[in-house]
Amino acid sequence: MIAAPRDHLSQIYPGHSSEIGDYKQKYIVEFELVFNIHLLQASYYIQASQVLSDLTNKLGWKKGDLSDEDCQQQLQQKLAEIKSLSIVEDR
Repeated sequence: MIAAPRDHLSQIYPGHSSEIGDYKQKYIVEFELVFNIHLLQASYYIQASQVLSDLTNKLGWKKGDLSDEDCQQQLQQKLAEIKSLSIVEDR
């Protein structure tokens, strides 16, 4: 089917031009919602990356010094130490 100009839609599909407009509006709203979710996810990962970078810098680690597994293990140990210190302080 050849695309018809918008003003001819009511002639081809009587009574459906408002439904087409409603569909477009619904599509735009859904697109904006999904787009905003992607922006939030990107923001989350950027912030998480920055926190991880700051933490590794404070611990004195340089990029490439440790493998990913060793870095993950040492980070877990440090976080466990921090958590145990905060529990002691809360008592």
